[in-house]
Amino acid sequence: MNKKTILITRVIIITVIILSLLILFLFIPLIVVILPIDIILLVGFSKLGKGAPEKKRPPKNPPKNIQAKVVYKYTEMSGEYVSTYFYATFELGDMQRLTFKISRETYGMVVEGDAGILVYKKTRFRTKFLDFQRTTQ
Repeated sequence: MNKKTILITRVIIITVIILSLLILFLFIPLIVVILPIDIILLVGFSKLGKGAPEKKRPPKNPPKNIQAKVVYKYTEMSGEYVSTYFYATFELGDMQRLTFKISRETYGMVVEGDAGILVYKKTRFRTKFLDFQRTTQ
């Protein structure tokens, strides 16, 4: 090898060493500072993702089957394109009345005065009609 090649090789080796040391000394402080911050953020966000500690929820209400009588049924029309909604009012054994939005098919099957088993479910915000089965008299 000639002197020029040896000199170029040494310059390249020294440059690589200097760059390696620069990178090492630049990134070590970053790793020392950023890594703990990342860990803190990661742990914090993982707890955030879980949300607040879960409250014990009350058991879901099962559907109620109760003897009832159809005392009133009616329709309501609304909207620009006229939508028809069907309703029936049921009287329970304790004289309590509940009005439900019902399907067209159920509306066609029930008659005021029908007695049967009303199946409904109470949720947190509303009471939902599930079914009405007439009993033969």
